[in-house]
Amino acid sequence: MKQIQENFSLKGRVAVVTGAGSGLGKAFANALAVAGAKVCCMDRDEAAAVGCAKAIIKRGGQASSGVMDVSLAQSVSLGMRQLAAEHGSIAYWSTTPASLHCPQEHTKSASTTGTA
Repeated sequence: MKQIQENFSLKGRVAVVTGAGSGLGKAFANALAVAGAKVCCMDRDEAAAVGCAKAIIKRGGQASSGVMDVSLAQSVSLGMRQLAAEHGSIAYWSTTPASLHCPQEHTKSASTTGTA
């Protein structure tokens, strides 16, 4: 196991995880922290992102948090610029699925026509 951890170590590297406030994103953020990465926990829910980062730090890892909504291009662009300015090089980026708002009239149309 030790050899695996050494071969896949992210020690000293920065990892960004969007959707880190819950579900798969939170699991990815925690796994990357265990691998030694400094994890930037990003989520559209600021409190959830902060909670993820605090939990990683409590277990001895390095983490920060921020707000990013991957369903909004402007939010991603701003977040990427801020992360690059703060950390320089980013070794790993994980984007977990985001819920996108789909107006009800489109949902109804797709379900009756069989198209998505």
